[in-house]
Amino acid sequence: DSIAADASLTGPRAGILPLVPMLTAQFPADVILLQIGTNDILSRHALPQFGERLGRLTDALLDALPACRLLALATLPDIDAARCPYIDPRVFPAGAVDAAVSDCNAQIRQLAAAAQKAGKPVLSADIHSALTKADLRDGVHPAASGYEKIGRYWFRFLTAQPFLHPER
Repeated sequence: DSIAADASLTGPRAGILPLVPMLTAQFPADVILLQIGTNDILSRHALPQFGERLGRLTDALLDALPACRLLALATLPDIDAARCPYIDPRVFPAGAVDAAVSDCNAQIRQLAAAAQKAGKPVLSADIHSALTKADLRDGVHPAASGYEKIGRYWFRFLTAQPFLHPER
């Protein structure tokens, strides 16, 4: 969802949900790797409902792409609040940031498990385990070595999915 300026610590944010029809029509996919939510945390936007909002996005993507074979919901990497220029530690202290990441990751895992149980082609991908705070150049965005770790993680994740490789 879009985040209004008065509902955010970091200013307004444009959401992706309204773009789903255009994006899926222009870029049809049978595999989607979705890592999303860091801006929700930085904005401190309705974090208890994070999983509900991600669920709406997940459903919209799957509805728009009926041939989708896999939607991988990635957990979020940590945020290093001590080095993050986007948040004020007096308003959103490091411990609260760490707790928000942990809670949102739990919601991602719960959403993926519920979707799987409902027969949807959704898996959880644990990007969180692939990175440390030291892999972030500014406390939020990965440095080149962090992106390399993410790439290696996705390669291992995708090659481990037997239904994506019927020739095996």
